[in-house]
Amino acid sequence: MNQIFRLCIALFILIQSNTYTSQKANNYDVVGLGTAFIDYIIEVNDKELSDLKYKKGSWGAIDLNSFQTVLDSKAKTVTTSPGGSGGNVIRGLANLGQKCAVLGQVGNDKQGLFYLKSMENLAVKPLMTKTSQPTAQAICFITPDGQRTMRSLGAENEQQSQTNIDKHIFSNVKVFHAEGYQLYNLDFFERSLKYAKESGAKISIDLSSVEIVKRFKDELLNIIPKYVDIVFANEGEAFELTHLNPQESCDFIATLCDVAVVTMGDKGSWAKSGKIKFYTPAFPADTLDTTGAGDLFTSGFLYGYLENEPLQRCAIIGSLVASKVVETLGAEMSKETWEEIVKATKDIKF
Repeated sequence: MNQIFRLCIALFILIQSNTYTSQKANNYDVVGLGTAFIDYIIEVNDKELSDLKYKKGSWGAIDLNSFQTVLDSKAKTVTTSPGGSGGNVIRGLANLGQKCAVLGQVGNDKQGLFYLKSMENLAVKPLMTKTSQPTAQAICFITPDGQRTMRSLGAENEQQSQTNIDKHIFSNVKVFHAEGYQLYNLDFFERSLKYAKESGAKISIDLSSVEIVKRFKDELLNIIPKYVDIVFANEGEAFELTHLNPQESCDFIATLCDVAVVTMGDKGSWAKSGKIKFYTPAFPADTLDTTGAGDLFTSGFLYGYLENEPLQRCAIIGSLVASKVVETLGAEMSKETWEEIVKATKDIKF
């Protein structure tokens, strides 16, 4: 009898311990959902871009043969870095001191290992599923005016729609950020939004590209009011969604969610929440490459949001971070630059 009693007590303690561990397992405040990307950054002149028949500033898919042909022809001038819109936002937040995790899937290949290593170096917890599909890759063509034209391989991986997702990963999460590219995996995307909403997390999305908005406009107009708290869009994406100028499109998007942010590059940004609306000028910068500018603006804005800063201060921090990344080739900045940014955020006044 005593032995049975001791066994029951031990079992009870084990169950309680496992429950406690499960509840306390999350050591991150932010979860990002995005396609794991490797970026190959290539500087080209306007004629070279024209010869490729790509519209400057556009995004689109590319077939494997064309992808490899371009890389082989530019092998000596290629800069390789981890990328992806959602990943850029999360790496930015991690560099600003936030505890982050990244959700999605990654190929079981050398590109996937490179991507995971970049996250681990920033103490970002990978909640990634390894798949038989190759890790997505993108060529970013940078013209002398700093504009980015992107062609991606494997971005429309439909397999993720079949991936299971554990709703408990959102327990105690403060912000769930998703990139618009995830609309290609609509079922997985909506389940993620649903679980995040049920957990009490604030949800932000970046519309990602004009092409995404054009293809998924109806889905966005359904999803945003249902799940989303913060919408980030550049002026092109905002126009595609609303057919209004930046200021007016910000007004419209704010009727669908709590906070609307419309960025305009070096022309600044508009933000609105309820009856509060304001314009924030861009910080001056010597632009080398606009890759990651919108993503890092989002990182800065969400950093301020997580620190309970007033929304205008959030926008100023976003503008500050964006001004630094455009002075760098690619979306990766040095440790020293991040230290300067963190220091500067403490001195920002408005």
